[in-house]
Amino acid sequence: MVKFLSLSLLLFFSTLIFSRSKVDSNYVYWDKLAKEQIYKNDSLYHVYATKAFLLCPKKSDQYLDVILQSANSAFTVLKLDTALYYLDIALPLLSERNKPIQFGNYYTISSAVNQYLGNLAKAESEALLAIKSLINGPKEELAEAYNVLSAVLYKRGKNKESLEALLKVPPMYAAGELSNELSRTFNNMGNIYYSFGDYQKALNFQLKCAEIDRKLGNFSNLLKVYNNIGISYDGLGKSDSSFYYYNEVINDTVHNYANSLINSKTHLNIGILHLNNDEYTKAIESFNRSKEICALNGDKVGIIFVLINLGEVYTEQSDYNNAEASLKQGLVYAKE
Repeated sequence: MVKFLSLSLLLFFSTLIFSRSKVDSNYVYWDKLAKEQIYKNDSLYHVYATKAFLLCPKKSDQYLDVILQSANSAFTVLKLDTALYYLDIALPLLSERNKPIQFGNYYTISSAVNQYLGNLAKAESEALLAIKSLINGPKEELAEAYNVLSAVLYKRGKNKESLEALLKVPPMYAAGELSNELSRTFNNMGNIYYSFGDYQKALNFQLKCAEIDRKLGNFSNLLKVYNNIGISYDGLGKSDSSFYYYNEVINDTVHNYANSLINSKTHLNIGILHLNNDEYTKAIESFNRSKEICALNGDKVGIIFVLINLGEVYTEQSDYNNAEASLKQGLVYAKE
């Protein structure tokens, strides 16, 4: 059976905070709102970052930073074409200004986009360029680049190297320091240990991540790690605990939208739990809900995972016609 691992290794990035000069007050307002929402609400972050981009004067000192933030926000909601559009605008401005930190942030975002598109060799090269550019820069941006590199290495099957990249992050922070990227690092370390089959160690790191996110009020990140905690509990054979954390995600109507990307993944994982418990009708309902949300968000990769698991359900029910139809449809998306 194919298990869907919602790794959350690099979907969201740290805010890009740089110096300001006097700019349009409306831009300042939306820019401030965007930075407040980056770890709290993905959709609002993207909306506010886009508003700031549209209002920011092109000749201002902040224009390049706003472009990069807009690219980052587009990636968080998987609007990959939009992210690439912003990156294309940023590139000539980067060449003019030649600031290492801005180059580093550019390569971090571009690496994340390319790894999602499957351009893994390019993504790894760009992540290394990001680290080189940020090595003497702000530690949050550098930690972010290491997290992106780790995700790329994981997708290339280099799990040991992926973990080694993550292990460079914790020594950058003081004991007990609250950090967005340190939280993400703990989550990602948990995901790597999950891939090693060490589900208890995975859970321990993910619970550390959740603790930091709760203290920081990073609700968007917290929902993602709850999803991953549910996966680890499933690995430990504790389906009741898995259901508990999955329901924490989909029932949070304050910090989450019904059609959010995280909900599509969580509904998929709930479906897998039902499938494992031979609850086929419930599994199909959860998979179809996941597929519906994926379609609304243009998430073809998510749809592929749904179709694979629907094929599994129909096979278990000896409904081979529907099983074959689901898998063939998944193959069409995969070829795209």
